[in-house]
Amino acid sequence: MRKGMIILGCMIALLGMESEGYAELGDTGADLIYTPVPPCRIIDTRQPGAGGPIPGNGIRDFVVVGTTGFESQGGNVGGCGIPEDATSAMVNFIAVGPTASGHLRAWPYGGTKPNASIVNFTPGVNIANGLIQPICNPANATCTFDLSMFAASDVSVVADVLGYFRRFPREQVHNPLKVALLRWYEANQMNNTFAVGDSPYAIAFDGTNIWVANLVSDNVTKLNAATGAVVGTYPAGDSPRTIAFDGANIWVTNFMIDKVSKL
Repeated sequence: MRKGMIILGCMIALLGMESEGYAELGDTGADLIYTPVPPCRIIDTRQPGAGGPIPGNGIRDFVVVGTTGFESQGGNVGGCGIPEDATSAMVNFIAVGPTASGHLRAWPYGGTKPNASIVNFTPGVNIANGLIQPICNPANATCTFDLSMFAASDVSVVADVLGYFRRFPREQVHNPLKVALLRWYEANQMNNTFAVGDSPYAIAFDGTNIWVANLVSDNVTKLNAATGAVVGTYPAGDSPRTIAFDGANIWVTNFMIDKVSKL
């Protein structure tokens, strides 16, 4: 009886997870995770040495992440615990002591100044606005600073950070199918294939091993996910067609006899 050979492309196709059209898990600009922090001041241009009000039609750059540069913008010494791979922050901006009507705009350092404002102010009134503010993304830019601000008229600026957004760390990705496919991909890059049963039709990952349902040979092959070595072969009813792991057991559907096998 001929033996089936598992190749990554076949497994991806069977799982409906073709790489084309799928964003990489942990993208730095989307699907971010939020971490709150205690309210902490990152900007206060009123403080000595912090530059004073941003002049009308002027632009000033600020840091948000890391531990340095905050003293020179009136912020908390040592920063506010925002990691350097954060790409957005929850910030409460305050326009303080305006002498004329105007507005503030903010955008990631190195980017294009937007048309929209984050705060609109009138003379003598301090106005605050909290929002999720994108900042310079080190994955695709050189981030000498993190944030740029424009003032339409002279105004002091205070900003407190409340949290930050960052990509989901790749080392914390626990999607079993994703892990399995990544391991098979690594093997495939080395031009390796692994012998299993006849007509491998479905695949599952239990955290350590790959389980392959062999449709024609009516069994399941268990492989070490890291090496591809066969750990065992197990009977699995008639025509095992799909396979799943519930955290403790392997379950296999038997297409021809309308039953499910538990391994």
